[in-house]
Amino acid sequence: MARAGITYQDVANAAQRVRQRGDEPTVDRVRSELGTGSRSTLGPMLKRWKTGSEAAADLNGLPADLVAAVKALHERAQYAA
Repeated sequence: MARAGITYQDVANAAQRVRQRGDEPTVDRVRSELGTGSRSTLGPMLKRWKTGSEAAADLNGLPADLVAAVKALHERAQYAA
């Protein structure tokens, strides 16, 4: 049976938890938070999250958690369509 892969949302949530602890989200810290994942899988997703996280800071002062939740909902809606 194939194992379930790590999703972008898994990485985004883990990176947010790392940041909330006051640490900079790195591939190794996110991997530790998730307990799984290869650097080649996590690296691009974390880079995407960091880019989106920086842009989210400019969204009229909305909390990053709210922006992440809306993005996750949008991603799921696109996947379901």
